[in-house]
Amino acid sequence: MTEYAKEENLKKKLWLNSLKLFLKIALIMIAMFFFVIAILFYLAPKVDAKIFNFFGLTKVEEKCYEQIYKNSGNTSDLYNLIIFDMDHGYIKNELENITKIYEAKDYAEFCTKLDASGVQSANGNKSLYCYVADTHAFFKNQEIKCVLELGLKGKLDDWKNRTIKIAIDGLSEQNLTDVSFDSLMSTIVSTEKLNFEEKKSFLNLMSEKVSNGQELNDLIEMKLNIIKTAFEECNDNEVQKILLKNAEVKLLAGSYYFEMILNNGQETSIAEQIKQNHTVAFSEYKNLIK
Repeated sequence: MTEYAKEENLKKKLWLNSLKLFLKIALIMIAMFFFVIAILFYLAPKVDAKIFNFFGLTKVEEKCYEQIYKNSGNTSDLYNLIIFDMDHGYIKNELENITKIYEAKDYAEFCTKLDASGVQSANGNKSLYCYVADTHAFFKNQEIKCVLELGLKGKLDDWKNRTIKIAIDGLSEQNLTDVSFDSLMSTIVSTEKLNFEEKKSFLNLMSEKVSNGQELNDLIEMKLNIIKTAFEECNDNEVQKILLKNAEVKLLAGSYYFEMILNNGQETSIAEQIKQNHTVAFSEYKNLIK
């Protein structure tokens, strides 16, 4: 072997040794990185969340938010997880976490605080009150939307009974500003995943589910009367007046959809009266948010 060949061979060996050393160092650094990430996942998941957000790994980032809630047990962290799921379309997880937040010991107190914060964040824009000043109604609305979306995609077998229960519970006296009934009706009306006969069949099923001798129309009428009475007794509570009037508008809209579908899409005299009442209520609502 010539001196030149020996020199070239030595260079190759040095290059290979340098490459091996580089790869070893890189592997050690990668291993250390993932080790640190794993430790932070349990000790400081907020840091991990920022790292995964930077790399666009939203599914892993969601796990960090889950861990944050597990570590703290705070309702506010569960709320942040719900919002994350909602923003990223993780519907099944959102539904599970909404169900979980109802069971929080400080749920009512949390909603009250968030409502007050929402009013403040609206900065005088009254049209935002129905979106940011009623946390419980927000959760109920999201819950029924999640169940409907999963059900219409064929991913939730019991979606009909579940949505009907949510909507009818929303017609109870305790939930004056709940608008889940309108969300249910408007989704059923607009969805292309059900034909007209399937929609009518669903609404018939809903009518049959009402118990205690009261038909759905009776429940709606009772709820409307309670809302109107509460509105008159609000005095100077501007936020509550807006929420109640919005609930009245939504309830009338849902009632109109219900009446129309059950009557094969024909506008009956009852539907016409409901529409007139809706027009009046909506005009009153617009005046309130000026």
